[in-house]
Amino acid sequence: TPDELDIPEFKQYNKEIYESSKSGNRRRRKSTREDCDTASSLDGYDGEDGNGSVTHAEFRRQIHIQSEQRRRAEIKDGFEELRRQLPINNNGRKMSKALLLQK
Repeated sequence: TPDELDIPEFKQYNKEIYESSKSGNRRRRKSTREDCDTASSLDGYDGEDGNGSVTHAEFRRQIHIQSEQRRRAEIKDGFEELRRQLPINNNGRKMSKALLLQK
């Protein structure tokens, strides 16, 4: 229904879920018929219908924002893991990412 397209549902980044999914096979999954049906239903969904619904461009923008937030969170987690593994004492202060990479 069109109402389901109004508000996209995004999942918040979760390190445990990410790491558990990362341990599996990294192959791309093949698109399914359901994926094609969803994509084709969005093809004609390019503007507002007068009910304040989200445009296709806005929907894609939100997906991009969510992907970028997830990417940044993964980088942050990587730096935190690196900090834990390096035997560096910085008098209890947080070391900058640049300095951490130099060590």
